[in-house]
Amino acid sequence: AVLGAERFVQEITTTAALQHPHILPLFDSGTADGFLFYVMPYVEGETLRDKLNRETQLGVGEAVRIATEVADALDYAHRHGVIHRDIKPENILLHDGRPMVADFGIALALSAAAGGRMTETGLSLGTPHYMSPEQATAEKEITARSDVYSLGSVLYEMLAGQPPHLGGSAQQIIMKIIAEPVPPVTQFRKSVPPNVAAAVAKSLEKLPADRFESASAMMRALGDPMFRADTGAEVAAAGARSSGSPWLRVALAIGALVLAGSAYLVGRRTAPQPSIVDVGLPDTAQFAFVDDTPWGTEFPSLAVSPDGDFVVYVARRGAFTELWYRSLVNADARPLPGTRGANVPAISPDGRWISFVSGRLLRKVAVDGSAPAADVAEVASPWGTMWAGQDELLVAAEQGNRSEWIRMSDGAKSRIGGPCGFPEPVPGTSNLLCHSSGVEQWTRVVALAADGSVPMSRTAGRVLGDSVRPLPGANSLIIGDHIVLVDGDGNLEAAPYDQTTGAVGARSIVQRGLRRSLFQLTAHFAVTQAGDLVFVPGSNGAIGQFVAMQPGGAARVLPVPAKEHLNFTVSADGHWIAVTSRGVDGDELWIYDPETGQGDRVAVGFTVNYPVWAPDGTLAFTIRETAAGEQATMLLPPNGNAATPLAGLSVDPSAFVTRRTLVGTSEGDILIVTLDGNRVVRADTLRLPNSQYYPVVSPDQRWLAYSGTEKGIAQLVVTPFPSMDRQYKVSEDAAAEPVWLPDGSLVHRKGSCWYRLPPRPGAMPPLSAPALAFCDEKLLNTSGPSNTAMPDGSVLYLRTVAPTTAGYLRIVRNWRKTMLEQK
Repeated sequence: AVLGAERFVQEITTTAALQHPHILPLFDSGTADGFLFYVMPYVEGETLRDKLNRETQLGVGEAVRIATEVADALDYAHRHGVIHRDIKPENILLHDGRPMVADFGIALALSAAAGGRMTETGLSLGTPHYMSPEQATAEKEITARSDVYSLGSVLYEMLAGQPPHLGGSAQQIIMKIIAEPVPPVTQFRKSVPPNVAAAVAKSLEKLPADRFESASAMMRALGDPMFRADTGAEVAAAGARSSGSPWLRVALAIGALVLAGSAYLVGRRTAPQPSIVDVGLPDTAQFAFVDDTPWGTEFPSLAVSPDGDFVVYVARRGAFTELWYRSLVNADARPLPGTRGANVPAISPDGRWISFVSGRLLRKVAVDGSAPAADVAEVASPWGTMWAGQDELLVAAEQGNRSEWIRMSDGAKSRIGGPCGFPEPVPGTSNLLCHSSGVEQWTRVVALAADGSVPMSRTAGRVLGDSVRPLPGANSLIIGDHIVLVDGDGNLEAAPYDQTTGAVGARSIVQRGLRRSLFQLTAHFAVTQAGDLVFVPGSNGAIGQFVAMQPGGAARVLPVPAKEHLNFTVSADGHWIAVTSRGVDGDELWIYDPETGQGDRVAVGFTVNYPVWAPDGTLAFTIRETAAGEQATMLLPPNGNAATPLAGLSVDPSAFVTRRTLVGTSEGDILIVTLDGNRVVRADTLRLPNSQYYPVVSPDQRWLAYSGTEKGIAQLVVTPFPSMDRQYKVSEDAAAEPVWLPDGSLVHRKGSCWYRLPPRPGAMPPLSAPALAFCDEKLLNTSGPSNTAMPDGSVLYLRTVAPTTAGYLRIVRNWRKTMLEQK
């Protein structure tokens, strides 16, 4: 009504004339009963946003192809006098992988119909992350170079896994687009070719005149291996350049956004919603996701004061962590002295003290800085703390193979039971809410004894949920008559909870967008006494990306979807990859085509591990279908029929020598298993003083390599196969996870680097000394074998694509009343 329907329809009609294979056409448009309409073809596929939500980053080749085809569509439209003005992943549809740009001309029609009165109508065109600086500052003249900037932003996200600028609000993003330089895309992904990185940088210049003169020029640069940005060193300083007064531009941009938000809120008549406040963290002290334990548990890294006035969080400071104080009522942010290397912060009931763990030490520090950090006690492998009173702390610690509770008052220790991880009090009772760690995840309520001890065993207390599907472990809270917990997608779920009977009702989502840890359902959130929710936001579901690396050569990113992958193996012909991944309903086994990324789920269970291909295409793996079930070794035939259990033995498969000979491990011993169909007819065990892991057989089937331990140090050993009568140490100092390459050489991993041992035919031992092959600091070290070999001699491993820091916290004011109690 404000813009005028006739002008709108006129512009849509003009746009309908665009005919290009990568532009979604408009079939018809007009008015009916006073309503505007337009008709487009149905596209069977997904949006680029859907794909990015699932995969986070795309392969370099795929990303460049999509950007090139979109640029071709933009160039066609620009030559016909049409500028899109709203290029973003949501407007790029993928039909059989082929991009089609949608909503051409909608933004132009609105702008033209408004006649330059956009701020008067309260409309704001463009999506903040992909707006050009001239759009962000509400300039009247928008040229084709604005679309180039937006496409550069989309390509940046396809490669880096995030847009060029991030912020806790639209206003913050707008300010960064106007005033801050864009980090080079190679900062997030070193494998981006120089010409692609240069093309991205040039497309994201602040001044339109410094960008490509056309979308076709950008397209040519992406396809030219010799292209380099002509701005050279100026690229890093591009963020500081813009025409006109920057403060006027910021004011105009924020004003337009405020007007847009006002129009939106007035137009919607919905139930009252909780207010959301994003609290920024210093750029030099971002929230750190700490995931450095061998079992993959991410420690709680956020604590909120009882009155909700401040938080204490674990910040990333270079290669170290440090505790920081951040006010929730003003802009105060400061480090807490003496907390280097800290994690697991907890705040005392009076809000004056912070307890934390640093290495084997439990320490405390005054919030106001009046008392420096001081040691409280030494604790072996602590992984959870809770203030039990003003002067007492309960600390969950790993003691041998079980968790113990230690009560500390003035440094005195007393063992009071276990196991109970990430403890939380049950309000109004003397009970504790305990959580498990590792594979056997559960949540249960345990009652304290009269003397304050925790009479716990693995069967103590009430497990919440049922025997088939208990509530997942890691962290949860009981608030009133609800229990809240995190699901596999990073949603906060709530379920009615009866403290008398222990009954748990149906779960429902009450908050989305929590960033959870890698291999556990652990998130960083808390609810204040006033009922405000504080959490660390972030995306989930894409944390491991497959990379094939030639030793001494180049890396190739596979199009297999990035997920929370655990174990993986490659078929003998290289045509299939079997992968176990963390899913919402448990572990899943998928089979993927490494060339197309297409896959099928073939099994799901409470745990699924150790997939191994036989030469004939049979797939072996282990599965435990429920938390209380027994583990079974399964064989899935090549025809894809149902998997059947291996009769006579359960073994963790490691490699097939032939279809009848399987190498595996059981309780730290190597087993050579002889099969007759699905039946074990013989099992020979290599019994050595120490444990052995990851046994693999050489291509000529003459040697077996494995990771052994001696005095707690992993080392690489080879032994003749099948006799296994001599042991040769070929590498020491934390050598792990051996992989035979087709040429007979052996590759193993130390940390994030791989070493290659060339073959020595006829010599003893049969391998030369190890030499560095390659490193990747973004290696994702999974809970199982973290690498395997491809038939072309490359090493397949996972590269993490999950961010390691977060720049802001989110506060949902009055969350308990408006969200939780409504459930």
